[in-house]
Amino acid sequence: MSENTQENIQNIQDIIGQVDIFFENLSEYRQKLFSDNITRSEKFFSESKEYNQQFIQPNIAKIDSFLKEYSFLFSVTHQTNQILERALAPRFSVFNYFSSDEMVISYIISDLLNPNGSHGQGILFLELFINILNNELSKLDNNNDKLLSINDLDKTAVATEEATYTLSNSQRRVDITLKNTDWAIGIENKPWTWEQPDQLKDYRTHLERAYPNRPCHIIFLSGSCAKATTDRERALTIHLGYRWSPEICGLDTERVHLNHWLKECHNTCKVEKIRVFLDDFINWIDRSFQYYSDNLAHGAVYAS
Repeated sequence: MSENTQENIQNIQDIIGQVDIFFENLSEYRQKLFSDNITRSEKFFSESKEYNQQFIQPNIAKIDSFLKEYSFLFSVTHQTNQILERALAPRFSVFNYFSSDEMVISYIISDLLNPNGSHGQGILFLELFINILNNELSKLDNNNDKLLSINDLDKTAVATEEATYTLSNSQRRVDITLKNTDWAIGIENKPWTWEQPDQLKDYRTHLERAYPNRPCHIIFLSGSCAKATTDRERALTIHLGYRWSPEICGLDTERVHLNHWLKECHNTCKVEKIRVFLDDFINWIDRSFQYYSDNLAHGAVYAS
């Protein structure tokens, strides 16, 4: 037999020996693991039996009574909810049926502000809005001479997504524009995001160029009650939140929010189906922006 053959046989025997050792170790490990698990299982069942004897059995009557009472309360609650659903439909909202994005919200607000809007209330909602703006303008420095006239409100034109055509190389659009012969207003609607760099400044420049010889104002409508990013725009801009939040807006700004205006519209309007829609809109804003405002107050919400 050659030396190479003997060496190969020896290598094979070594490998077989290593395999035997591996299976012996594996067998010992399985026995130990199985034994440990049996011990743990026995301990678990022993403790469970002891717990059952000490706590469950002596209180079985109380537990049974609690479960029966809970079952009864659950049944009553379910029946009560069914009655409320049939009578009031509290979960129903027209806003559940379409995507309530920024443009949809802007369209709703612009239509309510439009004297010729489908609501049929003429200048009613617009005048309420202008009164709120004038109240805020009176608080800003050097703006008392720029209060908005309520004359000829029926001649106010309302547009959405107006291009800033007076600015060179600008792709920006003003979310809502209101203008008449006495003034011009641009509303930047930011339900869930922040102002972009120089955005309000650009809108103000565009309005002053497009509608000269009249007061021009920018409204920053923010779901988080955010302020303009620059000192100049912060001083000149009218800031409105969507809903009042003391953590975000402060205790002295309860009137400065969209829902206040909507509630005034609701209370003043005499048409029931418009009042129902306004009530739905108000409740949707409260639901949609409560989580946003509350979490923003604790630093848990970030701009997209």
